[in-house]
Amino acid sequence: MTNLQARGEIAPQEASHAPLRWGILGVGYIAPQFARDVLRSRFGTLTAVASRDAARAAELAAAHGAAKHFGSYQELLDDNEVDAVYIALPNHLHLEWTEKSARAGKHVLCEKPIALNAAQAARAAQTAEEHGVALLEGYMYRAHPQMTELVRLLGDGVIGEVRVMESSFGGHMHGGYDNYRMQRAAGGGALMDLGCYGLSLSRLVAGIGTGRRFAEPVSARATARIGERSRVDEWGVGVFEFENGLISSITCGNQVDIPSIAHLWGTEGSITISNPWQPEIGGRTPELLIKRNDTIESRVIPSDRPLYALEVDTFAEYVRTGSVPLPVMDLADSLGNMRALDSWRRAIGLRFPTDEED
Repeated sequence: MTNLQARGEIAPQEASHAPLRWGILGVGYIAPQFARDVLRSRFGTLTAVASRDAARAAELAAAHGAAKHFGSYQELLDDNEVDAVYIALPNHLHLEWTEKSARAGKHVLCEKPIALNAAQAARAAQTAEEHGVALLEGYMYRAHPQMTELVRLLGDGVIGEVRVMESSFGGHMHGGYDNYRMQRAAGGGALMDLGCYGLSLSRLVAGIGTGRRFAEPVSARATARIGERSRVDEWGVGVFEFENGLISSITCGNQVDIPSIAHLWGTEGSITISNPWQPEIGGRTPELLIKRNDTIESRVIPSDRPLYALEVDTFAEYVRTGSVPLPVMDLADSLGNMRALDSWRRAIGLRFPTDEED
C-alpha cells in the first residue's frame, strides 16, 4: 500500500464538479435509503441498480428514477455510464465485489463493515490502489455536521480530556434468523452490524485526545451471548482501553431494543450525543448535550441534506480532491477499525469460516 492509500488519499481526478454516476449493488434494507438520498445530493446521480433478482432491481430503479437495472452485479460493472458503486450486499460479499468493482475501474463506497476481517480489508485496499480507484467504507454518521461539531468541541478542550465513554446501538433484527446479519457464514452478529459504530467513534475520540485522526485500542475485553441457532453474537458488551487512558464501553444487540446514544465524560465536563448513528433519519434530532459546571447546553446541529446525501457528496469530494476531511473515516481508519473488530471477536470467541482462509 502506498503512502497515499495509507492516508486514505488517492490521486486527484482531473476535474470537475460533474456529478458521479452511481450504481447500487444489492436491493436490501439500506439500498432504498441510499437511492433516495442520492437524488438529494449535490454531486451524485443514480444511474443503475443491480440485483440477482431482476424484478427487484427494476422495482428499485423505477422508484428512484434510475435509467438502468440489471439482473446481475457484473452487468452493472460492465456499464461505462457508471462511475461509482455503492455495495449494499451482505457482509461476506463485500470483499469479492469491492475487488471486482475496482478491477472494472469503478470507485467504491462499501457499506460497513468493509470486509470480514483485517486481512480482507487490506486486500480490498490493495486492489483499489492497484486500479487507481477511490475506496471508502460507509460509516455515514461521520459525514453529518454533528460529528464535525463534536470534533471541534473536543479539539477545543470544552470538556477537558475524555476519560470514559459509553455508547450503545441495538434493536430487533428485521427478518429474525433469516436475516444474513444473524448468520455466521455471512459474517453476521451484533458487533459487526452495530457495535462497529461505537468502536469507530471510540477510536475517533481517542485520536482527537492525542492529536490524530484516530487511535488504536491497547486492550479489548468483551462478553457476548452467542446464539445456539445463529452461532453469532446476539448481544454483548466490549470494553476498550486506549494509550491515553480513555476507557470505552460499547453495548450492542440485534435481538434486543437498546437505545442509540453515546456519553463522553471528561475532566471538565461531559457530552451526550442523543442520536449518534442515524441523526435526522426517522425524525431523530441531531443534538449534543454539553454539561459543564452544573449547566447543560443543548446544541442541535441540523443538516441541509439527508444523511446518505452527505455521504455521497463527501465521497465525490474524495474522488475530486484525493483527500478525506475529518471526521469522515479514511481508508487507514477503516483498516484500523477492522483490526479492532478482529480483537473484539477474538475476545468473545467468534470466528468466521473465512478467518481460516485469510
